[in-house]
Amino acid sequence: MPTCTRCGKQVESESEGYYSDERGFLCNSCVNQLDMLPCTSCGRHFPFSDMVEWDGDMFCKADYTRMKAESDEEDKEDAKKAAEEKKRDEEEGMIGGKPSESAEEPEKSEAKEESIFQKISRFLKGRKK
Repeated sequence: MPTCTRCGKQVESESEGYYSDERGFLCNSCVNQLDMLPCTSCGRHFPFSDMVEWDGDMFCKADYTRMKAESDEEDKEDAKKAAEEKKRDEEEGMIGGKPSESAEEPEKSEAKEESIFQKISRFLKGRKK
């Protein structure tokens, strides 16, 4: 039976506590008192200062790094697919090297959107006068 190095309490299994090289084995109540949190991914407890918040959940640094890399890879794949679709759509809109009539229509109807920075700049210029 593991014994908590902080309070001396004996627990039935190691799953009822946390082991660290610095502090040894700690029971769950001592872990909670030390402001330690479980990782959403692996379930192990870590000090709050060693945790990273992502999408409202707390992760240990190792799991966060792994999940962030996977997410970035998915984003790259999505961007690549979008670029390929855009290129294919542009090529389909071309007939004999010239844009077809259907390809020109959306361009005429779509107004160019101002970015938020352009809107703020225009607003501030109007106020200075």
